[in-house]
Amino acid sequence: MTEELKEGIKESKKALEGYRWFGSQVQEALNALDEIERYVDDPNPEEKPRIAGIVKEAMARLGPYKGFVPVLVDTLTKLDAWLEQQP
Repeated sequence: MTEELKEGIKESKKALEGYRWFGSQVQEALNALDEIERYVDDPNPEEKPRIAGIVKEAMARLGPYKGFVPVLVDTLTKLDAWLEQQP
């Protein structure tokens, strides 16, 4: 599952790169994905609440942009489910 998540994160970053000109929110999303990726590589139970918060906030912020980055929506949904199963 972690390989699938990492691939989804990679694809999500690639998709977001095309929207960099939209402003700082795109860079913030890319930075968040970097943090999430580090957690997926090395899950630390102490970091789980913070990472889960990042995922939930990203999902909430996507609202009206969901149609532009479906790969990101799919990846965040999978991450959210995966995080719920982590200790």
